[in-house]
Amino acid sequence: METSQVYGIHAANKVIQHHAEKIQAAFVSEGADSARINPILNELEKLGVSINRIKKDKLTEKAQSPQHQGILLVIKSQAVGTENDLFDVVEDMKPGYFLILDTVEDPRNLGACIRTAESLGALGVIIPKDKSASVTPVVKKVACGAAEILPIYQVTNLARTLKTMQEYGYWIYGTGWGEKSQDLYDTTFPQHFAVVMGSEGKGLRQLTAKTCDQLITIPMPGLTESLNVSVAAGIMCAEIVRQGIKGAKA
Repeated sequence: METSQVYGIHAANKVIQHHAEKIQAAFVSEGADSARINPILNELEKLGVSINRIKKDKLTEKAQSPQHQGILLVIKSQAVGTENDLFDVVEDMKPGYFLILDTVEDPRNLGACIRTAESLGALGVIIPKDKSASVTPVVKKVACGAAEILPIYQVTNLARTLKTMQEYGYWIYGTGWGEKSQDLYDTTFPQHFAVVMGSEGKGLRQLTAKTCDQLITIPMPGLTESLNVSVAAGIMCAEIVRQGIKGAKA
């Protein structure tokens, strides 16, 4: 069985709430903040999870990061979903949004986008099989546990996937410039939608852009022509949250 690590207070609580069956073991730093850690430990004890107390430096070494907040969970790795898995979720029409990444080939950017999407309540991240980074150990490390919490779907044909989502009633937004593109802050998002983002160098592929219902842009008054895709995803998802769109955290 392949396992992964998730660390931090928020990530641990999220796993306990939604993926408790995946937890294999827990590691806790000696002297960790008891007011924040004890409720987590109580839940882990109820679940019958083995709890190991180790020195803080050993936990930092195990997490490969000092940002563990005193708690690390070993969990069963999440499998990447397929088109059929995605369509099963889409058919339920749960209010919220998906973040779709087109031709994002840098694994660090993909990991950062997954982390952003999970933190800001996306229902999932969708990536194509071709011309895209896959969910590798580097991606998981950068995602800081989000890749084990947020559903990730890898699809064979992105344009076809977008059309199928449209048939189910999803509105598809693409990020980019066009004759009819509109400002992000002039956009009112519906209950069921997806946002497609391309790489910072190439942007959306032509067929992807043509398939979208609406192109939207992030206003950029400065001289720099583009943003890193993970930064742009953060701006986009934060505006979605500001508008009160309920998603995975609802």
